[in-house]
Amino acid sequence: KAAAPAASARLLPHERPFVAGVGYTFLAHAPDSSFPSDHGTAIFTFALAFLFWHRVWSGVLLMIVAVGIAWARVYLG
Repeated sequence: KAAAPAASARLLPHERPFVAGVGYTFLAHAPDSSFPSDHGTAIFTFALAFLFWHRVWSGVLLMIVAVGIAWARVYLG
């Protein structure tokens, strides 16, 4: 696990919804901390970097992709 998400997971422990008996799990995985997602951390980092230090349109496009990835991670469990 990457350093930033691992540190955040230790500071803000949060169980996955299926561990708490909420929702349906579409993909089987370990019942470890659900916050933050490595995928979400990576794509939001790139999106914000592009938004602030590159072209605004590319940052906005990556932010839309990031929201889609975050939603999919929550939806799939």
